[in-house]
Amino acid sequence: MSARPRIRVINPNANEAVTRNLDAALEPLRFDGGPEIVCSTLAEGPFGIETQVDVESVVMPLRRFVEADNATAPRPSDSNRRAPFSLAEMPKPSAFLALL
Repeated sequence: MSARPRIRVINPNANEAVTRNLDAALEPLRFDGGPEIVCSTLAEGPFGIETQVDVESVVMPLRRFVEADNATAPRPSDSNRRAPFSLAEMPKPSAFLALL
């Protein structure tokens, strides 16, 4: 049996309340046999993402988070693909949204 796929949603700020709200908002997307949806807080991030400086300050911590998570993420049995990631709350047009 293959590992259950996982989708990690990362709140790039350090506000745990935002992460809890994201987790609650995603609850209707969870179903038996579906992918595991895991919401995480980037503890190294600012309390809120309000400026371009805030956006830029989370780039390397996010990279480290994704790399560490990928090292332990279950892989689909039929490929070498990694689990998808989604970044929540990146309000600036120059910010990135990545599915890695």
